[in-house]
Amino acid sequence: MIRIASLIFLLTVGTAAILNAADDAQTLTQRHVDVIKTGNVDKLVADYADDAVALTPPGLFSSRPANEEGIAQGKAEIKKLFQLLCGPKYFAGVKSMDARVEKVSDTVAILHWTQFRGTPQQVSGEDVFITKNGKITTQWIGAGAPDAPKPAKGNGPSPKK
Repeated sequence: MIRIASLIFLLTVGTAAILNAADDAQTLTQRHVDVIKTGNVDKLVADYADDAVALTPPGLFSSRPANEEGIAQGKAEIKKLFQLLCGPKYFAGVKSMDARVEKVSDTVAILHWTQFRGTPQQVSGEDVFITKNGKITTQWIGAGAPDAPKPAKGNGPSPKK
């Protein structure tokens, strides 16, 4: 009877440990994608460590000169960054985002994203997420590059002779 009780106790503790295990980078990155598309900045920022850092393309975040990468340090600045990205200037692109998360390790993931897919405004890029103890500690937001689909041959105007 004591062995059965001990076994049940160990299974209960083991199950609780599994359920409470810290999320890995892939899970956090996928949740980031899911939440940012809703515009819920508070829920988004909850996955960041208190001392997290987000690096942005030049000119996006006003913490530095326009020709240098922006740096959002700590949850308060990261919240400001995502209020900007979920604001009127950028949110249409955020909501249109197609994303694929690549797991590099338990603590590193790469987010491959495309906004406005199939339109002349199509832009793609990559973000890198570094995590520790179930929180995002560093995010490098990659600058998007225009990559709109080119017209298929024969669909454009005929060359003049």
